[in-house]
Amino acid sequence: MVSIDSLILREVTCPRIELCHNNFMKKVASRFILNYFSNSDGVFKKIAQMFGSSENAIEELQNMAHGEVKERVSFSELLKFYPSLKHISENFKVEEDHCKLASLSQVYRVIDSEGKSWALKIKLPGIEKEIRSQLKKIGFFGQVEHLSSKMNFGFDKYTEEFERVLNQELDYNLERQNMAFASKIYSDSFIKVPELHPQIQDDNFILMEYCEGKNIETIQNKKIGFQLFKGFYSQLLVNGVFQGDTNPGNFLFREDSIVLLDHGHTIRLSLVESKAVYELLTTNNTTVMIQALVALGFSEQKLSTIVDKVPLIVTTLREPFDSIYAYDIRDWNFKEKINLILGEDRWVFRSSGNPKTFLMIRSFIGLINLLKKSKHPIFFKKVIDDVSLPNSLKTTELPEVSIEAIDPKLLERKLTVLIDKNDQRTTELQVNALNIFNIEEMLNDQILKTIEQQGVSLTEIKRKAIEGSLRPMSLIDVSIDNARYQVKIN
Repeated sequence: MVSIDSLILREVTCPRIELCHNNFMKKVASRFILNYFSNSDGVFKKIAQMFGSSENAIEELQNMAHGEVKERVSFSELLKFYPSLKHISENFKVEEDHCKLASLSQVYRVIDSEGKSWALKIKLPGIEKEIRSQLKKIGFFGQVEHLSSKMNFGFDKYTEEFERVLNQELDYNLERQNMAFASKIYSDSFIKVPELHPQIQDDNFILMEYCEGKNIETIQNKKIGFQLFKGFYSQLLVNGVFQGDTNPGNFLFREDSIVLLDHGHTIRLSLVESKAVYELLTTNNTTVMIQALVALGFSEQKLSTIVDKVPLIVTTLREPFDSIYAYDIRDWNFKEKINLILGEDRWVFRSSGNPKTFLMIRSFIGLINLLKKSKHPIFFKKVIDDVSLPNSLKTTELPEVSIEAIDPKLLERKLTVLIDKNDQRTTELQVNALNIFNIEEMLNDQILKTIEQQGVSLTEIKRKAIEGSLRPMSLIDVSIDNARYQVKIN
């Protein structure tokens, strides 16, 4: 296990830069920390609270990260700190008015002697020390071993994973290797990777092709989101890799291509993990769903306590990918449904995954949030159907699990609406029982008003069905004048 003292105390000495840009570095560091734990649905705050962090410390971190960062470290200051930049200043024209702030770096446009534009990405001096200082302040690394044992949750694993990600982000040699690999796997793809300068390499900066593009919401090509998802999904299956940081700032969009800029954090999956993702997106076998989650690092022991809810969680989370039509991802309200399914078991499920799972989910949700901005429906299922499963995955077996078998007919249950008038059946409608989440759309206003007058809550009806694992039951049975309305699961 990584030493906690080493995480807190290891420093990068940079007194001059700190004196000049103390608030700037604090803001950049706080943004990196919060971005790492973004889309975690409360995991970061939970961890911070469990480590004895005060609400004020967390709020201070959030406030520090808020707002636009206008300050920059000048190139002349960076040159003093990184003497190797002298070669750049002597052989390239540095356009300081074309300087953008990345997560832990500044990016300049520079022009070579032949007039070609390059992007110069320079590591911010002292940023590693500032990140560790802020983590220490909120108590992130405190009491790790004690709480991990007390709560049966691997907090210590999260510190190790954060250390690994931070090291990746600051290792520019590794990023160059990731870029070279990405260039190969995306060579025939809609996704492009900037060309690296063939001769200039340095531990503290990267020189790459200067690319231009727009935000995804400005692109007219209606298939831009489709192409982005296809690129990510195909490389996940074929090569077991995908972008770990799906922040919108790491992408440039054009009408005919997408440029993937940041390669500091790349997530690599084993054959078993890639096969698990595929199964979660395609299988209706409830046992295979459990096997896939365990293969991705979920605790079999914890999953066993919510085993009847797992198929509902999986099918809810893959709703866009099951749709036989192009799906508008902006309409995907999965959080409310997941909370309804899990109820008091929310923390059990969230804590059952390992840190790598956490990062995968974070990256995936970042990708979904990016796709929402495209404002065009995406035919996800076509991507999944069109991308062929490699032979290596076809023969890959998922791990066996000891959890007792789940009702195999659970996902075959039907939600039935019956209407009888004058003792005659006039309507009989059947849909998949998972449509319980949208039951109000199947009932007319008169029925909804009658249910409300009887003090019956649709939310409670949904909860009753979910807590009963969609087993056969009567949900609604009301009479209005000479008509009887029934809703049941069978």
